[in-house]
Amino acid sequence: MTPLLHKLALFTAAMFCLAALASALLRPQGVPLMLEKYREMQAMEKEVSLLREQRHRMAREVERLKVSDEERKRAVRQHLNKALPGETMIILPEGQQAQPPAESGADGAAR
Repeated sequence: MTPLLHKLALFTAAMFCLAALASALLRPQGVPLMLEKYREMQAMEKEVSLLREQRHRMAREVERLKVSDEERKRAVRQHLNKALPGETMIILPEGQQAQPPAESGADGAAR
């Protein structure tokens, strides 16, 4: 086999391999699927980190409730929506934030 024919055969084989690789990667089960799975994995990792953070907050709350009798009473009252005599409770609809009290007098009117 002549050197030119040998080089041409190698070049043709390399191009065929590259074309096969490109077709395998670009079909729906190739790179697009890998990118979709990567995005799903990122979303799951974010959810896992949020759940870990929530678990740590709840563990701190449990420790605080174990230690403090006042905290336990407050948590029970809040959970049951009960108030002690003389306490005023304001229950807001879901998702609504409490507004700071409006200031009265000249300073409040100037704002």
